[in-house]
Amino acid sequence: MRENERHNGLELDQRYVLDETLAQGALATVYRGRDIALRRPIAIKAVPAPHVDAYQRALAATTTLTYPSIVATYDTVKYDGWLFLVQEWVDAHPLSDYLTSGMPAERAVNLAAQIARTLAYAHEHRAVHGDLTAAAVLVDRRAVVRVNNFALPADNRYFATVCEMISHDFSLATLDELATPAGDIRAVGLLLWQLLSTAADGQPRNLRADVPETVHTLVWQCIAADTSTRINDAETLAHALEKLGHALTVGRSVATEETPPTLRAVRTNVMRSAAWSAEETQAPITWGDTTDPHSMDISMEPTAPRPVRVPLPRPTLPPSIDVVARVPLPRPPLPRPTLPPEPSGNLRLRLPSRPLTPEHVIGAPSVRMPRPSAPIEHYHGLEQEAITVANKRRSSLPALLLIGLALFMLFFLLGFMLPPLLGWK
Repeated sequence: MRENERHNGLELDQRYVLDETLAQGALATVYRGRDIALRRPIAIKAVPAPHVDAYQRALAATTTLTYPSIVATYDTVKYDGWLFLVQEWVDAHPLSDYLTSGMPAERAVNLAAQIARTLAYAHEHRAVHGDLTAAAVLVDRRAVVRVNNFALPADNRYFATVCEMISHDFSLATLDELATPAGDIRAVGLLLWQLLSTAADGQPRNLRADVPETVHTLVWQCIAADTSTRINDAETLAHALEKLGHALTVGRSVATEETPPTLRAVRTNVMRSAAWSAEETQAPITWGDTTDPHSMDISMEPTAPRPVRVPLPRPTLPPSIDVVARVPLPRPPLPRPTLPPEPSGNLRLRLPSRPLTPEHVIGAPSVRMPRPSAPIEHYHGLEQEAITVANKRRSSLPALLLIGLALFMLFFLLGFMLPPLLGWK
């Protein structure tokens, strides 16, 4: 197979499918792929035969690296003399896309700090990058860095070109120095210099005028040829960059105090609720006015922003009202019963206390006695007759119960004894 042959549509091990081509590097071609078994997007690097040994050595040197900002390698497949590296899919752009337009100092320092922290982890595990170019650093839409291509041979053309851009008499001591931890530090300085420099007419590239002096000094501490003033440790560089980034952030926040707090809150809500599409996030980022040292915002205008929902204020009650305590409502007093007027004369109805009292009469109708228009003896007779009827009802209840019990026992005995006598089974 030829080295520049395309593999679009190729299926490897009945599991990995190569789709469209993403990038053509110096040593390999990167494809967007699919993992059929796990149903997830992947990135596949097709390495031609002349570079297979270099990639295998790189894999052996970095097989123990497991860090969030290092692109993970899932699998390797050999096919027809080619080596295919199955890697984690990262939805991001290479840092090289931002070198032309430049980047604010605060943002560049933040990205460099993330790279330095990643290198500190790799150096602690005895792994060196050796080829830290702008194409090996990926930046997603949240400005999070992912580093790729560890332990590969250095791109000599890239480093020679960058050194020539800085100055005609500036160069690395030896390109072999890049395969050391100190070489990784100088590579970070070169990336910072490219992000913060601009080209003047007929003049070499120089750091922009808006770059603070502290950032200018740190860049030269990374790339300087004098080892006495140069930073050679990734942990030291990461700490210095993080401290410098914090100082720049504090200075920028003071400048934004002129913006009303309400307007800043509305802008924050719009940014959070914006409908970012895949196409919009893949577009190159415009970093705004690079002449303003405090202009650090990424300018991305969504095509169809979602409406902002402003929450309605909750009603507030006066402090004097207790919303927990429940005060019972006053109940109107019931009217007092009115008794009929007492009849004239000395009419008094007295019920005998024996053998029955009016409280013992159950179910007796309440009859309102009319005003006496007959002799008193007549009423005494009616009262005595009602008591007699009630006594008869009360005395007949036990007799009825005894009769019912006797009938039940009789029918029970007949049902128990008749079948054997009649020969029923």
